[in-house]
Amino acid sequence: MTFWILEFVLFKDQQRKEEHSQKDVSLLFIQASIIISVSVSYLFALKFQWGPNLLIKEFGLFSMASGIIFRYWSYSLMKQYYTRSIHSVKVRPLLSHGPYRITRHPFQTGLFLIVIGLSLFISVNWLVLTIVFPVMGAALHYRMNLEEQHLKEIYQDIYIGWRRHRV
Repeated sequence: MTFWILEFVLFKDQQRKEEHSQKDVSLLFIQASIIISVSVSYLFALKFQWGPNLLIKEFGLFSMASGIIFRYWSYSLMKQYYTRSIHSVKVRPLLSHGPYRITRHPFQTGLFLIVIGLSLFISVNWLVLTIVFPVMGAALHYRMNLEEQHLKEIYQDIYIGWRRHRV
């Protein structure tokens, strides 16, 4: 958990505040989804006390660790272009190695794994996924669609070809 929180210190936004072209509502949507997911997890933990289930906690820890590793790996490749805003001033390259070999959105994939893992670890209940999965999924899907539109505008046909080879 500490490593996830540390990324807000370590992952420097390469775009100055005055360069942000518009307020990014998708970040607020994601933050609200994280708060809802964690809150629901605590409610599940209080309401459905089935006792400690080591398998669920271990799976939660594995999911969190995988998500954190995925995000750090992505950042190590995109460090000089990293920004929390979608509409960046710098044109970043389309990478085809590292986590970008697997997915078009490794930062979001990592965050999804972290929140799923955290929810399972807190609640110790598989049923929490019936709420957390669609809530986080919707927020991240919205963000990924905005990124897709932005990259299509910049790279046009190149981006369309690039994304065919990734999930």
